[in-house]
Amino acid sequence: MRMLAAICLISTPVLAAGPLNPAWVAADAEWVIHIDMEAVAGSGLGKFLAHPPKELQAKLGRVESQIGLDPIHDIRSVTVYGSRARPEEGMVIISSSPAMDTAINRVKARQSYRAAEEDGIVFHTWKADGQNHYATVRSDGADGGGRILFLADTMQRLVDGLRVVDGGAAHRPDGEPAPGSGSVLFVHSKGVPDAVREKAATTFVKFVDTLLIDAGESAGRMYAHVALTADSDEHARAVTQGAQGLLAFGRLAAQADPGLLELCNSIKLSSTGRTVTVDLSCDAAAAVRGLRREGDGRGPAAHRKDGDGGAVPGTTVEGGR
Repeated sequence: MRMLAAICLISTPVLAAGPLNPAWVAADAEWVIHIDMEAVAGSGLGKFLAHPPKELQAKLGRVESQIGLDPIHDIRSVTVYGSRARPEEGMVIISSSPAMDTAINRVKARQSYRAAEEDGIVFHTWKADGQNHYATVRSDGADGGGRILFLADTMQRLVDGLRVVDGGAAHRPDGEPAPGSGSVLFVHSKGVPDAVREKAATTFVKFVDTLLIDAGESAGRMYAHVALTADSDEHARAVTQGAQGLLAFGRLAAQADPGLLELCNSIKLSSTGRTVTVDLSCDAAAAVRGLRREGDGRGPAAHRKDGDGGAVPGTTVEGGR
């Protein structure tokens, strides 16, 4: 989805950022992705990102120079949703600090930039890479100290998305999967988008009927839950076997790093019928230490001598095979 940030402020208040807000997501959305950067801030991962390795720091700096926003400190949450048939026409909602104003000014400076007002709402449009983009921004409504960007690649999708937020159209119903406590990344798809399925580099993606990912940190534990439903029992077994192989290689690579080995050993894989589930739970502080060693070039690859490795511990597999 080729979308860039663009903005104009209006005074209508909306709910503040944080966990996934079902009232922002259309009822007919077939997939939704939510990233909660406020949950990151108080986590071990947040501490890691506050003082990232030089290479990562350089990448984050390039992102900030391109969009005018610090992706760690200015962006509070990102919600994206859409349909399987036309994922490129998805709706993007970004909650940020007032630094979003810098992005506003950059968009206004584009030669292709235009502004139009409809029903009291100022819409901004511009073209990039041959694609039109439409956006508007509102105050977060809490203390006026934030911005919420609504962005789409068609005017109709943008207007439809605003109607959902304003209560004029149905939103994501109760009973749908929701992020857990401390969730940072949440993904729910009622099927892989057709374009993704066709272009997927890995075969197993083409087998997936539904997908749920929830990852974050709670009570000092870093966690991740992945559940997918394949289109047949046979394909579920194939996905399980592939995951087993990847996990075995991961454990082999982590032999020289106790922290990473603990992380690998905390992964549990299970399959029942067409459903495959992967769960991870580990000490957040230990995981961050492992990430920092890798970022500093002191990970297992830096210390292992040729021929080192040892036996690969058996994978933990529960349920059907």
